[in-house]
Amino acid sequence: MRPPIQLRFDRGTICVDGIGEEAGDLPGVLWDERTLGWRAPAYLARTLAEHASTGGGVEPPLPWSDIPLDGAAWEEPPLREYQKEALDGWEAFGRRGVVVLPTGGGKTRVAVAAMGRVRKPAAVLCPTRALLDQWTRELARWYRGDVGIVGDGNHRLEPVTVLTFESAYRHMDTLGDRFSLVVVDEVHHFGSGARDEALEMCAAPMRLGASASWRVFATGASVSWSPRVSSTKASTCPTPAWRSWPAARSGFVRSCSASGGS
Repeated sequence: MRPPIQLRFDRGTICVDGIGEEAGDLPGVLWDERTLGWRAPAYLARTLAEHASTGGGVEPPLPWSDIPLDGAAWEEPPLREYQKEALDGWEAFGRRGVVVLPTGGGKTRVAVAAMGRVRKPAAVLCPTRALLDQWTRELARWYRGDVGIVGDGNHRLEPVTVLTFESAYRHMDTLGDRFSLVVVDEVHHFGSGARDEALEMCAAPMRLGASASWRVFATGASVSWSPRVSSTKASTCPTPAWRSWPAARSGFVRSCSASGGS
């Protein structure tokens, strides 16, 4: 059996140590001439750990924070049946996927419930300062610990932290190993190339994207972010007016289409 490899977070990437030329066969791993070592984008950390498990495994520590949070600090919010189905679907896809719900359908509540179920260090990425404040207040309803804020002039890190997209882009190269779960609100904003590195530089093995823009997925647009959020399939959430269907252009996304109403 091969000896265990080391996966080390470094400036938004993963350095793969303790392995020879066969490292080039691992997904996303390239030789870095500057440091004379093997390196991959940080978002592939979980994939690399899974591949290594078929050999000698990974030598601790892992390149993400896996310390359990105080279970008593979390209170899981009550969910409607379709929200439970969405959360269960996300679980079934290995805790990596996208929840698509219409506006007002409770995407935030599903994401908070996921964080309460995981109970590991978590980051929430959101596009605006208004959502930064909204997320902070919503988390305070269900989580008794301190909630960190990075954005809008704040830089306070906690095991549960909310960041704007811009702040995540600026700081994830140093924060990308701090979390086990990353929640991306309005995930359809990613994929155009702007600020996508915020997802690439994060090593969190669990990921949940949330969006109300099912038409983005239906047309196959903005799917380049999908490997950075989902596994080979993304979770969906059916509602009384919505049904799930596989997006034709991408093997990474399963979305929702309207079946009466919007």
